[in-house]
Amino acid sequence: VAETLLGRGELKDISEASWQNQIILPGQDVIVTGKIGRAGLVKLFREKRGEFEKAFPKIYIERIGSKFADRLPFIETETALFYGVTAMYPCGSGGILAGLWNLGRYEGAGMEIEADRLYCEQEVVETAEYFDLDPLKMDSEGVYILTSFMGEELVYALRKAGIDAVSAGKVIKDKKRVIRFNEEERFIDSPRYI
Repeated sequence: VAETLLGRGELKDISEASWQNQIILPGQDVIVTGKIGRAGLVKLFREKRGEFEKAFPKIYIERIGSKFADRLPFIETETALFYGVTAMYPCGSGGILAGLWNLGRYEGAGMEIEADRLYCEQEVVETAEYFDLDPLKMDSEGVYILTSFMGEELVYALRKAGIDAVSAGKVIKDKKRVIRFNEEERFIDSPRYI
């Protein structure tokens, strides 16, 4: 019983996990874990290292060269049961915006996301600016989006376990999927347009 309360109870089959059904409900928090755009940064660096070396200082190149992007959601899946996670979606090409759009397909629910809560590493932001890219559309493999009514508690538990996690917004009744940049509200586009 104690293991289940800690989110470590064993499931007979992974398909029994609540997040496998990908149900999102109005009022739930939208939690984002991992490093947004890092996979895109790593891939771009491998493809255009020479251009990076001409444009950025050596210390910057060393920091980027030591980064890795892929990550499996071991800690997220361990804590999901205890914190009532009902959906977990892996991001990839198309970035966090494609992930949010795709997660919103389930149950036809919408979401409101606060852009200032999403975190991109400085290297991702600078690289995106240099190559004229949107960091929120850069490949975000290793980033996961979760929904839960216990968002704050889940974020705290994930951070305590060493995972970057933020409560980025809410699931709403309206089917629109929007992201707010200060006072400006933009619709999140379908990945086929990204």
